[in-house]
Amino acid sequence: MGHTGGWPGSITGVFTERSSATTGLILMNNSAPVPPAAAAIELGTIVIEREPVQPEPWQPGTQLPDELVPLLGHWYSEGTHFVLSVREGRLEAKVAGQAKELPPSVFEAEATDRYRTVSGRERGELLRVTRDASGTVTHLNWATYRFTREPLAFGQWL
Repeated sequence: MGHTGGWPGSITGVFTERSSATTGLILMNNSAPVPPAAAAIELGTIVIEREPVQPEPWQPGTQLPDELVPLLGHWYSEGTHFVLSVREGRLEAKVAGQAKELPPSVFEAEATDRYRTVSGRERGELLRVTRDASGTVTHLNWATYRFTREPLAFGQWL
């Protein structure tokens, strides 16, 4: 939808693509330029084709699953720092400081203390939670890599 207009020495065009609300606007100080409707539509089309759609902003979920609480926070594996968090009730993992545009790894529960990576890094791999006799989480194994709460030198945990 849109409109063209003008006055002596000026001509304008403004058009909006409804589904994305992308708008092309052109103001020209010439009364015999390219058609303003065509120019405004072309500008809007270029934006739609070349600019990515912004993701929905994160909003906190209404409930944090109790079984995920002990898994949240900072974990380390082979010199890499990871952060586990929950979004929309699902466990996620990211490398600390990872670019926001990169997707996290997302996990789905398969059984108690066993999760499958359904997207992102290590997709398809298992995340296993190991607990001590009191039920406290001691470490994780993700795609067979050992994860601990503190960085360890190679072989230090053996």
